[in-house]
Amino acid sequence: MRKSEDLTLPKSMKGVAMDVTMLGTAITCLTAAADIGKSIVGIRDATVANNKVIEIQELLLKAQQSLFAHGSELQRLQQENFDFRERLRSLEAEALNKLNYTLVELKAGNWTLARRANKDIPDVFVPKRYACQPCFSLGREIVLLRGEFYGLVHYECPVCKSRVDSNEAATDTAN
Repeated sequence: MRKSEDLTLPKSMKGVAMDVTMLGTAITCLTAAADIGKSIVGIRDATVANNKVIEIQELLLKAQQSLFAHGSELQRLQQENFDFRERLRSLEAEALNKLNYTLVELKAGNWTLARRANKDIPDVFVPKRYACQPCFSLGREIVLLRGEFYGLVHYECPVCKSRVDSNEAATDTAN
């Protein structure tokens, strides 16, 4: 994992569970509106009935506002959940890729990452290749390019130009 990454929950989620009181308010308002609706059935006075209808409408509006707030919070939490799951998938894939490499010393004090052979498929040939360790730490998988200088082999990163010397003798292709 890169140093800049932090898997802690965002401030918006710390110590905050979904506000259950919003649901409780909505249920209370709907129950009260239903009770008032039942009481209207026996009322013959139009003024009293109108006042009860207004009271029901106010309770229904309050319930609707509470449910809307709950829905908005739910949508925000679902999006955060989705974002965290995507980030987790990405980090798991990166960690799995890192398992394909091992740190090797090509020459005393010259370390680099070497690709491991696939143990699950033993007949598959994996060419000897090295990855740039500084670039790999930044999440880039850059293959080092082989070069020769005064009869010795070295490997160089085409991106960051870091160089790893080896004790391997250069092959003479002139003969």
